[in-house]
Amino acid sequence: MNPDWPGSSNLSPLELLSAEKGPVGIGGWLLLVLFGLAMFIVRSGWSIATELLPLFTPEQWRSMNSPENPLSTSSWSKYLLLSTASSIALVVFAILVVVLFLRRSRRLPLFITLFYVFAAVQAGYDALSLRQLAVELPDTFEPSALRSADLTALRAVLVTVVWGGYFRVSARVRNTFVR
Repeated sequence: MNPDWPGSSNLSPLELLSAEKGPVGIGGWLLLVLFGLAMFIVRSGWSIATELLPLFTPEQWRSMNSPENPLSTSSWSKYLLLSTASSIALVVFAILVVVLFLRRSRRLPLFITLFYVFAAVQAGYDALSLRQLAVELPDTFEPSALRSADLTALRAVLVTVVWGGYFRVSARVRNTFVR
């Protein structure tokens, strides 16, 4: 269709029908969600590259797990491995969600809700693991670090509830993600 002609549109017939039922397209609150996903990918990718992966160099790993190191515990290496693996998986999952978002896939509402649930589970695991490590190594963790991890987990649960609910009931979501 020629967009210069009155009454014509670049939307498909299915999108035109959806548009008559309410807002359509990546706009409104969806822009905030897309921006949040992009920032998550950048921040988490940077954190993985600069903070987590350097801990896996042979020298660093030996030092952290050495019996002479007073900070060495069996929980530390398990936590670090699982936390790093889940962080990488979450970034890859976020990239998949962005691709589905930009393609306006009808699968996006399910996948983005799963992403938010996985992020909340990971944040909860991090908070609980830090509390366990604080018991094993009491002089290592500041109370503010533990509170920060708890708040991050709580925030992740709230994000899951708010945006998961939004993606279930929003007319814009229902009208936009139809492919």
